[in-house]
Amino acid sequence: MRYLLRLFRNCLSYKRIDEKSLNIRTISVRAVELSCFNLSTNTVISFEREGRTFYFRECPPILPFRAHFINAIDRFFAMLNGSSIDPSRFKQKIPIDVRFDGGVVAAFREYLDRSCEDPRFIKRLSHADVISQKMNFSIWDEPTKLCTDEFFRAFGLEELPLLCDGIAVYFLWYMRGVASSYRIRNVVRGREFSWFSAVRSVATKLVADAVGLGRMVPRASLCRLALEDGSIMLGVLSDDAGGDRMADAEPKIDGSLQRELTDLNILDLLCFQSDHGVNNYNVYEENGEYRVCAFDNDNPNTFLPFPFIFHNFFGCSPVVNAKGRYNRPYIDGELLFAIENLNTALLKKELKPYLNFLQVFALIRRLKLMRKQLGKPLKADERRAVSRRAWSEDMLTEELSGKYGKTYLTIVAEMRGK
Repeated sequence: MRYLLRLFRNCLSYKRIDEKSLNIRTISVRAVELSCFNLSTNTVISFEREGRTFYFRECPPILPFRAHFINAIDRFFAMLNGSSIDPSRFKQKIPIDVRFDGGVVAAFREYLDRSCEDPRFIKRLSHADVISQKMNFSIWDEPTKLCTDEFFRAFGLEELPLLCDGIAVYFLWYMRGVASSYRIRNVVRGREFSWFSAVRSVATKLVADAVGLGRMVPRASLCRLALEDGSIMLGVLSDDAGGDRMADAEPKIDGSLQRELTDLNILDLLCFQSDHGVNNYNVYEENGEYRVCAFDNDNPNTFLPFPFIFHNFFGCSPVVNAKGRYNRPYIDGELLFAIENLNTALLKKELKPYLNFLQVFALIRRLKLMRKQLGKPLKADERRAVSRRAWSEDMLTEELSGKYGKTYLTIVAEMRGK
């Protein structure tokens, strides 16, 4: 059933990208400058420029079946020495090893080279995402239980060399994303690259800018990284989100945080973004107020052509309930004004290179429904549309009372034991 749902979702996202018409900047970098984070579904590459940190997610090149996986294996080992996790950005304890002795790396590489001579091995790896799901494979859930012969055999890894269990777990976690990227490579693509994830990140930023919430999403632009060996990586370049992940931070639960999380919830609903849990947005202070900035904006469900707004994520109550009523105590007056005065024709034009007709239609439909439903609180009770600096302790208490059900704010409050 899950496979059929994913297939249906992917069919609704089908899009052909005209790569020649896109504005893509080129940045020259040396391989030694790049740091790699392979704990996400899609590898994140970071590098420094003029004292600033930038993040890059690659658009996979369109390759034949075997070449796709051999190329991915080569990338795994090329990035292995550059694997780096900045503790100031990611404070959660890493549950598995990500750095390995040179002898272990060499032994595992030799083992994979031998294994890849058998076509059945590559075929097995191509199902790493499906196998992982069936086995509930997660490095975040008691990873010490993963290093069993039965576990490795499920992925086609048999008779591993001595001391290679740890690197094999890391490799299989990485291969989940590789297998998934091959499965969806033709859903959104140009002549040479798959754009499935990239278009979601770029389109999210465009929508955030259009409704005055550009601060909530890092800049996302198309970029080529040109390496010294002449190779090119195409993908999305993003600014650093700033601050700390909400999962790692300990902000004071106050009115400014309430406003930011309400805004984020509404933006997520507009973009049909289902992946902004406390691990995927940062919080920081600016001029005595909290700011929230969300990253990982390329979830496969983002911009699903669902033309309704009676929906929410993470088990929260809907922002607009089944009766069409705004289901939060207050709304950011600036956001309400921006939605009511949005130039939908211009937004359609900006999104056209990245989203298909159904996705754009559903987004505009969600915007119009939000415009209609969010206007009701202002017309019925002007005090519910609150100016930026007017969010007070009383407003906070009202939402934390549970009257409006589970919300992004109550999730944070519960996590902090408030």
